[in-house]
Amino acid sequence: MARAYGSSAHLLMKRETVYGQAATGNYLRMPFNRCNLGSEQGLIDDPVLGQGRDPLAPLQDVINDEGDIVVPVDPRYLGLWLTGLFGDPDTTDNLDGSWDHEFASGGEDLPSYTVEVGMPKVPAFFLHAGVKLNSIALEFIHDSTGFINVYKDGAQILAVSGVDTRQQTADTITFFRLYDTDGTGAQPNVFSWDDVYVTDQGIRLGESRVKTLYPNGVTADADWTPSGGGDNDEAVDETLVNGDTDYVASATPGDLDIYALGDLGFTPGTIHGLQLTMCARKDDAETREVRLKLKSGAVTEHGTTQAMAATYQYFSDVYEEDPDAEGPWTASAVNAMQIGIEVVT
Repeated sequence: MARAYGSSAHLLMKRETVYGQAATGNYLRMPFNRCNLGSEQGLIDDPVLGQGRDPLAPLQDVINDEGDIVVPVDPRYLGLWLTGLFGDPDTTDNLDGSWDHEFASGGEDLPSYTVEVGMPKVPAFFLHAGVKLNSIALEFIHDSTGFINVYKDGAQILAVSGVDTRQQTADTITFFRLYDTDGTGAQPNVFSWDDVYVTDQGIRLGESRVKTLYPNGVTADADWTPSGGGDNDEAVDETLVNGDTDYVASATPGDLDIYALGDLGFTPGTIHGLQLTMCARKDDAETREVRLKLKSGAVTEHGTTQAMAATYQYFSDVYEEDPDAEGPWTASAVNAMQIGIEVVT
């Protein structure tokens, strides 16, 4: 049940050393807009028969202690919320008064917190132990009078409308940035984000995961030449692009390099789409064009023809539906698909 909070209300938080055991020592006083953390214990009908016509007393279900905390976007506390969502970051001291904090999703060991919501004027104090954060979502639209919506654990925690989210005259978006500040406009802390998606539909897809699949096998179409002595897929399977360390190359129009991919490893309820991405450059003065290829079932799709420069550039194509099924993607179709590259000119 929602409770009204006055100006004297406080939210105190401290990281636990043992999950579920209330933290001791000094707590941090966190700014917040509202909080509906609360516990409830439902009842379950007793299924036992043979005790007469009168119904038996119901059984007590487990105690659920959950809810949402709506907080302002305050850069002084952003790192604390990100730590709760992703776990401890890898921090680098730049030796100039600034630090880089890199957060990565998918961690199995996330911290837990003890949270106290207090209303001294009542007085009433509510202590919640073993609190873990689940997710945070941000929503914004590119427009000169746009809006920004932020969601955490599926619940909206921030709504801003009628503001200039464009800040330019061009009709396209070349990049967007999420960063922390020190309150003076400087950005001393750099964060790495995972599971970020951008759509042009103007709707929120909800809590979603971005899964990256890498080449892990060759096919009969292996016309390009690997830089080393291994298989073609081994030259392009790195998680971070390594430039000229290893690569595949071809100057012959029509040459194909098609790869098998690793599986998803899970079965998503909905697959919103696929994005194929390559990083390529040319090493001569000729006009060189390439395109991505997607093979799903009996259908082969050709990506957009891309002109390469002398420096590495990223190119991508998006497929919201399975071209073979002419409908939504399934996990089995994704696991069976093959992708690759082709020399156009």
